Amino acid sequence: MPVTPPAKYWRQRYDLFEEWENGIFADFEAWYSTTPVLVARHQAVECIRKRKWQNAKPKRVVVLDAFCGVGGNTIAFAKAGFFVIACDIDSEKIKMAKCNSTVAKVDHRIEFICCDYLEMSSSARIDYIFLSPPWGGPSYTTMPRYTLSKVEICGVFGTELISRSLLTTKDVICFLPQTSDLDDISERCKSIFKTELHYVSTAQRIKAVTLYFAQQTLIR
Repeated sequence: MPVTPPAKYWRQRYDLFEEWENGIFADFEAWYSTTPVLVARHQAVECIRKRKWQNAKPKRVVVLDAFCGVGGNTIAFAKAGFFVIACDIDSEKIKMAKCNSTVAKVDHRIEFICCDYLEMSSSARIDYIFLSPPWGGPSYTTMPRYTLSKVEICGVFGTELISRSLLTTKDVICFLPQTSDLDDISERCKSIFKTELHYVSTAQRIKAVTLYFAQQTLIR
């Protein structure tokens, strides 16, 4: 399970998990694909702000983390008080995410499911779906512009992925690289979804963008 990463990733290990010394597991892909903890925390807090809980207890608000990996965002949502359904097609990543959630002491707030998100069925009410689809590995940084057409999961591309998710819930969050073509995203989405964009920065450097999509009036 654990692997020795390149030095540049190892130096950033506490940016990914605060509990690193307590036994966090990560495969090689996790080193460049896990959401930094400060970013993941901000995304969770934004969901709280938008929901304003509406007099509901936090444990009743359910987030589906559709591509959970080794659990970075899953743990952040659970720490913020959400109940999380964490999904990944890779059984080894699910095992690592389970271990990491136990280390973070939030495993009681998480249900893990090993499956293809696009084929997933759940009887649970879903309040938010969080999408952090694969960006194509570290090479995405060499792309001059990252468009929604670059997002592809088993033949399903970005806009359709969001549309399918909005059939399950009114609120979808999508995490994309800092090289995303915002004009392209706006053009593709403006007539379909209500969209709110947040630039995500760490150490005064834009890291990525978070897009909040809604069908109704929950985005303000």
